[in-house]
Amino acid sequence: MAGIGDHIHVKKNTAGSSNELSFDVLDAARNDLDTKGRKAPRPQALQKPSKGDYHGVAEKATLSKPAKTEKRKAEGGRRVLPVVLAIVAGVLVVGGIAFLVTRFGPSYVHETQKFDEEFDAIVDNLIEIDAFMAKVDDVMEDPLSDEVKASSETLLKQIDTFKAAIEGLRADVAHSLESTYSEDKRQALQEVDSAAEARYSMLTAAGGAIKEASKVDAEVEAANKAWASVLEADRAARDATQRANMAYTEEETRAARDQTQDALDQFNSSLAEMQAIVDRHVGINLGNQMAYLNARVEALQHAVKTGDALLAMDRETAQAENDAYNEADARAAELAESLPPTVEDAIRSSYDETIAVYVAKYQSSRDQAISSDAYVRSYMNEARLVEGASKGTGN
Repeated sequence: MAGIGDHIHVKKNTAGSSNELSFDVLDAARNDLDTKGRKAPRPQALQKPSKGDYHGVAEKATLSKPAKTEKRKAEGGRRVLPVVLAIVAGVLVVGGIAFLVTRFGPSYVHETQKFDEEFDAIVDNLIEIDAFMAKVDDVMEDPLSDEVKASSETLLKQIDTFKAAIEGLRADVAHSLESTYSEDKRQALQEVDSAAEARYSMLTAAGGAIKEASKVDAEVEAANKAWASVLEADRAARDATQRANMAYTEEETRAARDQTQDALDQFNSSLAEMQAIVDRHVGINLGNQMAYLNARVEALQHAVKTGDALLAMDRETAQAENDAYNEADARAAELAESLPPTVEDAIRSSYDETIAVYVAKYQSSRDQAISSDAYVRSYMNEARLVEGASKGTGN
């Protein structure tokens, strides 16, 4: 019976072949990772929300102040969502009451005064909310900034507080609608409700973006750690392959087989870590990395079986398993050529895409707020004109 030395060379000497190529590429990746301190260039920044023409529900006098807007642009164009300015106190309440009593009677005047008081209170509450909305609008210019990440916990608590305030405001609108019968007044209330609902949606979108942004750095660190373990597993596999190619005795073959199993275990562990990252990020593009890991695991499984067959003096099985190893290893080598040095860019791009969805939702809701606010401002301007006209009659 032939001894183990007669079969030890069934496994081809693969120096300079596919497995060596993949190891060299991964070595370059590891060196690049070490050189860069595991930091990759940031992808292109997210597109900022459109600055639009947003003035809030009401502003004194003209309600629209292009001069100040142009001044802000000249100073750097920072303000995206200006804070709503205080509305004129007592709008619709004081002027022309005597005229209204004479024209429509005391019940109409009572309803009008009650509506005006409720409407003013509701809009005042919206003004207070908008002071915070201006801050959120700044946040949404760059949700991934270090400043936003550092204050994410506080911002999320504040968002919850103001969302609750908006819910209370909308309840007040609903209550006022129950006793308001004038079509124009009901429409004004409904537009205020629409403006409040839009702000609620804006805060929901901002909260989602902030939560995602707060995870980025920790997730990048975890991903880089997982990929570093892949590089270490690749090094272990290379050492095992070299040892197997130099094994001429049963003892050497057994040691090479065990070392190959250790490398396979490392790859399986790395594969599990990378799969966990993929599972946490739906749509993340790590297809090449996962394909490489699966090919490498498949190759090492065949390498272990080759060693087992050699130790069992089964030349035919050893040859078949060795051929399968070479095929899987060639696929791994080809995939390795296209692998980036780190997975950081893929992780950051995944978060950028997720946050971009929240930014789009925020902008869409913001556009709705602009539309509703414009209606409310128009209504309040017309109300002032009516009040002024009633005063001008001298009645």
